[in-house]
This record gives sequence, C-alpha cells and structure tokens, in this order.
Amino acid sequence: MKKDHKFIRNFFITVVILLTTTFFLNNLIDPLWYNNGNKLTKVNYSWDERSQILNRFFKIIQTEKIDCLIFGSSTSTVLNVKKIQKYKCVNFSFSGGALDEYEAILIFIKKYVDPKIIIIEVNFNLDKKNILGNNLPNYINLKNGEYNKRINYFKDYTSLKALIFSLKTLINKPDLLNVYDENFEPYVLKDKAKIYNKFIDLPISIKEEKDFNFYSNSKTYQSLKKLYPSAKFIGFIHPFHPKNAIAFYKLKKTNKYLKQAYETSKNFDNFYDFAIPSKINFNKENTYDGSHYYPHIYDLVIDRIFNQKKNNYGIVLSEKERYFKQYFKAIKEFN
Repeated sequence: MKKDHKFIRNFFITVVILLTTTFFLNNLIDPLWYNNGNKLTKVNYSWDERSQILNRFFKIIQTEKIDCLIFGSSTSTVLNVKKIQKYKCVNFSFSGGALDEYEAILIFIKKYVDPKIIIIEVNFNLDKKNILGNNLPNYINLKNGEYNKRINYFKDYTSLKALIFSLKTLINKPDLLNVYDENFEPYVLKDKAKIYNKFIDLPISIKEEKDFNFYSNSKTYQSLKKLYPSAKFIGFIHPFHPKNAIAFYKLKKTNKYLKQAYETSKNFDNFYDFAIPSKINFNKENTYDGSHYYPHIYDLVIDRIFNQKKNNYGIVLSEKERYFKQYFKAIKEFN
C-alpha cells in the first residue's frame, strides 16, 4: 500500500515538474506570440500562423489603437507594417490564407477594432474555400466565441505542441521561410529559400478556365463593406514573375484574366495589380520562386498603396481600356 502511495506521489511530482518546465520554456521562447516573442534567441519563427497572428493582435490592441488591417496569403507575410507611416496596421497574412478565413476573422474582431483601411490580397490560387474550422483557432468559429487569453495561454503553454515549437526554435528548425525578428519585423530565410530558385525557370502550369472565379467572391466583399461601412477597402494582386502572364498570353487567356481582375476591382475603393510584367518582377534577385517576393519589393507595394514615396510599381485599375492596353504592352516587352 505504501508503495502505491509512493508511486502516485512520485508520478504527481514528475507531472508537475514536466508541466512547470514546459510552461517556463514556452514562456521564454513564446512560440505562439502571446507576449513579446522569443526572449532567448530573438528569432520568431512561423509555426501555427493563424493562432500566432491573432495572439499578437490581442497583445497589440492593449496599448495601441489599430486603424488598418491587412489580409493575405504567404506571399504577403513579408509586408512590414512598421514601414507604413500614417496608420497603425496589423498584418493578418498567413500561409494558404483564403477569403473565408479573412471573413471569419473580420467578423470576429469587429468588436475589438474600428479600422480606417482594410487591405485584401486577391490570390488567384487561393479562392474562397470551405475550410473553416480546419485551421483557425476554435474560438473564431464558435457562436458568440470570445478570446480568453488566460485559458488559451495556460492550455497552449503546457501543451506538447507548443513545446515542440519551442524546441525546434532552439535548434533552428523552422517549418516555413518567413521569419520575424525581435521587433516582429518580417524577413525571409534566404539560404533555405535557395532550393526553390529552380521554380523561377520552370514552365507555369495554367489551370482550366473554370478555375478563374476570383471575382465570384463579390458577395463576400460586399458583406464585409457593410460590416465595416466606414473603412476604405483596398485590394491588390501580389507580384508574379512575368512567365505567368506570358503563359496566359500564349494560351489566349489574357483577356479572361484581365476581365476578371477588372471585375474584382469594382468591389474595392482602390485596386492594384502588382503582377503586371515589369523589370522588378522579372529580376530573379527579387524573388525565390517566382511568386514569393522579398520584403524590399513589398516596401514598394506599401509606398504605392499609401502614396508614401512616388514609384510606378504595379498598376492602378481604374479605366478598363487603359488597364488592358498597359497589360498587353507589358507582356509584349517580356515575350
């Protein structure tokens, strides 16, 4: 009987030690960004991006008034909000980000923020998908869900999942190429990105026309505008290597692409196409795979959207005929 009591006591002590150690290490590394990030090595890797960004958002709004929200996929994670001069922005971009997820987050955070500007990346490869509940934190999808840091924080930082993230951080084994420094400014692991350089020269595989349905999301954009009536909505097509535009042109699909891009633009107050062929997009030094461009290129995107520094990067979609004419002219330069 005494042996049983001793075993139970030792087992309980072991569990407490393990949980305490796990909680301490996770707090030190802060892999899910509840606090101020990694205090040990000052590198904040991307793990569970959706949870990380939401945790970061709720941390920021405690001390800052956020008036600008940005949504995008992995291509836009390198957009550095600290380069935006007149607004306090949060970048909600994450790998595989889709419009359904942006919509769910915008509905959820409505009670916490009243933005002046909402920026949405329109990604042709990531249309509105029925993926809710698979990737976003549970509280986002619950009816009348609330963000409860105390419960989430203790549960996450005593978990094996977070511990694995912390250990992988310590041994520099990231899952993704986008990383954040101690001030949460984004950069790319260029040495690890080198293996993707080969994709720049590979021929592009064009999907069937039925997949070009990105302007079918008009109802979602319109509902979001009603949800945030005082916000200015800005949309943009992220940079692509000109080989994409040339492939469309050779398959005689450019007109359909441009028509749908233009129709999509009508859902926004301002809309930009940064995928139009250009010397910047053509330069291999600016991208590691032809669709993911480095932060210095997104500095140009920021300057163009916010009129901070004058540049001619990309194109503003206003007049249909002018847009078509400029695009075809750009294609012929690189074909």
